[in-house]
Amino acid sequence: MKRLKFKFRRNSNGTFGANIVHGETLGRRELTGLLAAASHLIPTSAAVAAMIHLPEVIVAEVTDGNRVYIEGLGTFKLTVKTRAVTSTEVFRTNRDVVEYDIAFQIDRQLKDALKKMVKIQCR
Repeated sequence: MKRLKFKFRRNSNGTFGANIVHGETLGRRELTGLLAAASHLIPTSAAVAAMIHLPEVIVAEVTDGNRVYIEGLGTFKLTVKTRAVTSTEVFRTNRDVVEYDIAFQIDRQLKDALKKMVKIQCR
């Protein structure tokens, strides 16, 4: 893991906050290649298809009300923001749902591994 770089900003109260300076953004092609290299396999059409169609499958399942768990990565689920209502009987989806969103909860093992790596690199 590379040493993390930070960009600092001055807050209104005179203190400073830090943001991580991100490197490159990996797309499907790069991820497929890295996965193939890590497993010592040649990228197959099935693996490439999985990387291409994974986002649309996740969206389809989540918008149907299912949660999608990818072991070692995390869980995707649908969330909503709603208006406050006086009782459950007066709640109407088309009127009271303000926003739908897809939330991601990182898998505990991945989170712990990332924390260890960051602690090691930031010392």
